[in-house]
Amino acid sequence: MPVVVGYDESLASVAAVRWAAEAAPRLGSDLAVVSVSEPADQTTAGASSSYAELRRASRAAAVRGVDLGRSSAPDAVITGVGVVGGPAGELVARSSEAGLVVVGRNSRSALQAAVLGSVSFAVALHARCPVVVVGEAAERQPGPSWPVVVGTDGSRPAMSAVALATEFASRWGAPLQIVSAWRAPALTPWQDPPEGSVMVRASRQAWMSVARAAVDEAVAQVQESAPGLTVTGTVAEGRADDVLTEQSRHAGMVVIGSRGHGGFAGLMVGSVSHGVMRRAASPVVVVRRGAL
Repeated sequence: MPVVVGYDESLASVAAVRWAAEAAPRLGSDLAVVSVSEPADQTTAGASSSYAELRRASRAAAVRGVDLGRSSAPDAVITGVGVVGGPAGELVARSSEAGLVVVGRNSRSALQAAVLGSVSFAVALHARCPVVVVGEAAERQPGPSWPVVVGTDGSRPAMSAVALATEFASRWGAPLQIVSAWRAPALTPWQDPPEGSVMVRASRQAWMSVARAAVDEAVAQVQESAPGLTVTGTVAEGRADDVLTEQSRHAGMVVIGSRGHGGFAGLMVGSVSHGVMRRAASPVVVVRRGAL
């Protein structure tokens, strides 16, 4: 199945095309560069001519995207597609027949980044295959010195993310680092939890043990499926998005699954995925439930 990358000639999309062009051959895939122009109000006069102009502009941009990809990976098989429509909707539609969708992430202010409305977040939320979000300055590839990092909490979606991270680490010849975050629930002075509550009984050691068990399970899964792969496990105290963002500073990519529990609960609807995607120093791979 092809790798699909969105291209609109922004700096972020340039980084995405370069990353995708180098990644596609490693995955044994062709690359499709998709440029989408969003139409204006079609009820206005001259809408037909405007549509034709947009289509020509999209096709021209796609050709430039193909040239950009070939400059990064001369041996890659790359085609261009220029269409008129909604960028996020077009990429999501194409994701059903793609092995991977790659999108760029623009540099934004803290206030702008807090709003889930950009193309990259919309595609990550709705795509039918894994999505790679590449920042303007975060197009590096995994390798011997740049591990693939994957977050886990032991849930089924997290283990799917571990399986994909294992495949990527193997294809890039990179080590795999499995990470689980934990935080003991904080009780405020005015709380009166019921007797026997987990929050009352749980100790820091207990919560750490839960995270360690998730990591150990994931490491065992990897050692069974890819015995030659170098894999390590890490348990860290803190918010899941903070932990993975910190890990991204030394990673070739970070892989996260959606709809986990515990430290990685609600990745696609809460703050974890949002925080990692907008702050990571490496490309971020999002594996949504049902995307594999």
